[in-house]
Amino acid sequence: MDSIHGSETEEDNVNRNENLFNDKDEYLEGDVPVQEGLDYKGVIEKFEIDPNALKIIEALGKGRFSQVYMGILSMPAEDKLVAVKATHIKLDSVNAIESAGGHENVLKLMGAITTTRTKFSLITEYCERGSLDRFLQAKRKNENFEDELIFEENGNEEFWKIQRDANWGKNYQSRRDNGLITTSDLMWFALQIARGMQFLASMNITHRNRALHNILLKSNFTVKVADFGQAKISKDSDYAYNNWRKETVLLARYTALESLKSGHFSITSELWSFGVNVWEIFTFAEKRPYSAQFDSDENDMHIHNFLIEYLSSGNRLSIPNNVPQQIRRLLSRLWDSDPKQRPSFQDCEEVIEKELMQSCPN
Repeated sequence: MDSIHGSETEEDNVNRNENLFNDKDEYLEGDVPVQEGLDYKGVIEKFEIDPNALKIIEALGKGRFSQVYMGILSMPAEDKLVAVKATHIKLDSVNAIESAGGHENVLKLMGAITTTRTKFSLITEYCERGSLDRFLQAKRKNENFEDELIFEENGNEEFWKIQRDANWGKNYQSRRDNGLITTSDLMWFALQIARGMQFLASMNITHRNRALHNILLKSNFTVKVADFGQAKISKDSDYAYNNWRKETVLLARYTALESLKSGHFSITSELWSFGVNVWEIFTFAEKRPYSAQFDSDENDMHIHNFLIEYLSSGNRLSIPNNVPQQIRRLLSRLWDSDPKQRPSFQDCEEVIEKELMQSCPN
């Protein structure tokens, strides 16, 4: 299988395992430094693998506390192409990853190396198309997008292309094969994220790091919710009182207003973040959320204070014109300042599914 980052020679791959875990200077969004004195015993023994069963092929991404590689995992039945994350990650986050397994739209944990302090790593399924934000950015850059919404001249009523062209729905797979994506594809991505997040909610897991670059895409357009570096498992299905500590990378631009104020995260705050994900999808992740109002470094605490004031005044992200009307209404509900008024992930699924049945019933 071709790499998304090109190929390397045999010589480049020799002894890659020896220096796999040496880089700790930069970080991938969502990683957190491990506490001093953390016990590196095997916390997920059923996933523990022999390091010799893993062959590293090439680097995919680098961060302050982790690095991600493409690798091959030798398994009894066959060899599997996998992603390998060499990381210093909190044990509760590892437990969240283990608990989150088992859903089509959540990244699958294939194995782990947890018993060796210098070789702590997580092995997950490999997603050929990489992160969803970069995938969408490339589609917009190459003009490989077809807007399926048609508006009447007065602009007050919208129709789907298939409602005006009966042949449109017959060729959706060939459009994908030719590299073209449509509004239906954007909704399909959003629907899958909602399904993955509904599953996590049912497991009382709060992800807390819902940027679109933490959503991965398989070659068949299957979406995978990934990066559980800040995830928490709560005993309460409604609220997870997970305080924001100084060492945690808080992605303020994706964070619900009440969480910005209190530092507490919940399933309802995850719904706000999902709305930001949908906004990113329909803007092709061209710019960070709120960049028109505040374009500064993510680690700058000024964005945190700015957003509290901006959102408390009733302001929200500007919804682009290519968003279907029902999805626009859904976003407004997801960003309600009262968490109790937000729709559930199941509600989100129903709204998006209904629109998809109209735009692409096939």
